[in-house]
Amino acid sequence: MPDIFVDHPTNQDTQKQKAPSAAAKSVQALLEKPTKAMGVFAAYCLRPSGVSFVNQEDDETILLFLRRHFITNVPWLASTILLLLIPPLLYLLILLASIPIPAIPSGLIIVIITFYYLILIGYAFGNFISWFYNIGIVTQKRIMDLDSSNILTHNTTTANLSEVVDVKFIQQGFFQSFFNYGDVHIQTEALRANFDFSAAPNPTQVEDIISDLRVSIGGSDDANS
Repeated sequence: MPDIFVDHPTNQDTQKQKAPSAAAKSVQALLEKPTKAMGVFAAYCLRPSGVSFVNQEDDETILLFLRRHFITNVPWLASTILLLLIPPLLYLLILLASIPIPAIPSGLIIVIITFYYLILIGYAFGNFISWFYNIGIVTQKRIMDLDSSNILTHNTTTANLSEVVDVKFIQQGFFQSFFNYGDVHIQTEALRANFDFSAAPNPTQVEDIISDLRVSIGGSDDANS
């Protein structure tokens, strides 16, 4: 005897099950997006070409490349330029004001000025390395945070997208709103470290891309609903 209580799926239900979600469509569109040549000092690039990383799988595609917004370099660039100008400006001031200069051997003056500029170059180079090699990478499988405090110190943190629990960004103040950058916080499962993409350009798009990837592989979108 047939079971009259079985609810057979209708054609409409079957079509709904087969229809891809908005997140899946967004991810597919991003995967099909043509690759783009990335500038040396680029801080944000979708589908960059010529970029790879160690242990990248054959079918793994880099969808998003991130650095801190370039505007965050302005403070140390400005201070470096100012400090570069101090010795010649000081010398010019002494000449114009006819200030008596103590009898200091010229060789010692050269050593002091050279040492001063070496320290200044080290300061500028350290800040540049900290910006240039602190990178965030998002693929269709995982997210990576590559941190370098100097040339010899590297730290890489990786999490699969299935481990991502929540994504949000914080944009505070006039400058962050005007130049469109902010901090993207990625919460992962308890046993994994959380991710922070600090001063990331276009934080809204970064959040949307990671959220869509998370949902498309079976994650819950309750946190964002």
